[in-house]
Amino acid sequence: MPVGLAIAGDRLIVSDLGNRWLSNWDLEGAHLGDVPMSGRLDMTIFGAAGGSIVGATSRRLEDRSSVIDVALFSIEGAETVRYASFPEPDAFALVTDAGGFVVPRLTGGPSFTAAASGEVYATVGEEYQVLAFDPSGSPLWALRAARPRQPFGEENKNAVLDPVRDRFE
Repeated sequence: MPVGLAIAGDRLIVSDLGNRWLSNWDLEGAHLGDVPMSGRLDMTIFGAAGGSIVGATSRRLEDRSSVIDVALFSIEGAETVRYASFPEPDAFALVTDAGGFVVPRLTGGPSFTAAASGEVYATVGEEYQVLAFDPSGSPLWALRAARPRQPFGEENKNAVLDPVRDRFE
């Protein structure tokens, strides 16, 4: 199932979350092959300078906690630069008559983008901050602002989940 697209050099890269691979296509539509991704590939990818892609993967630490790494990957799927690691957001379970599954928390995970010149910008929802990195992964600057986060209570959670629950009943 294709969930993310990026132009990386002369290739179209399609992230396939269900099969955990990146599909490589030329810009004329010819399939050039698939590359398995280690870790859990996020559905968001961006083309970066030099024909690479910026994406996020999840990995488990020795203490059994998880982090999300925002990193630069070659078209072959190898991580070449790790820009930042963020704690993985909490999740909550949605249980219906059709079964149960885990839904990631709707706030707190990192967002990121890549500039054509190779800089990468990342933010994490737990606080108002934007981090900037040069193409080699070195920090350029960090923007932080004191902006209180609005509470996300049960009523907000249910407003999002009720339509999903209804589809399974």
